[in-house]
Amino acid sequence: MKEGDLVLFYRSKDKKAITTLGIIEKTFKSDNLDIILEEVTKRTVYSYDDIKKMAQKETNIILFRLIDYFDAPFVTKKWLEEEHIYKNCQSICKIENDVFNKILKQANLNYCIKGGAN
Repeated sequence: MKEGDLVLFYRSKDKKAITTLGIIEKTFKSDNLDIILEEVTKRTVYSYDDIKKMAQKETNIILFRLIDYFDAPFVTKKWLEEEHIYKNCQSICKIENDVFNKILKQANLNYCIKGGAN
């Protein structure tokens, strides 16, 4: 992943759906707690204790800017399976552009697609 890449966020514990679109601002790896905290302060959902535990080994840090939240009912696991695009992804997964565009259309985020209708 690099600056400018688009990312989709899948909520596996509660929604079981893709709910959010963002754009990567910066990525890096570190096990230095001070460096990680300096970069993620005010930009994370993790507690200090969570970050301290993660920093015990080298950790991938992804700073991103929110583009939009998907409207309910989101892009559900069921829809992804029906469209034969579901991947049992437990971490970061790359998807093809046509799959990405299909997901944005399902999420009513067509304005994010070059030439897409509003």
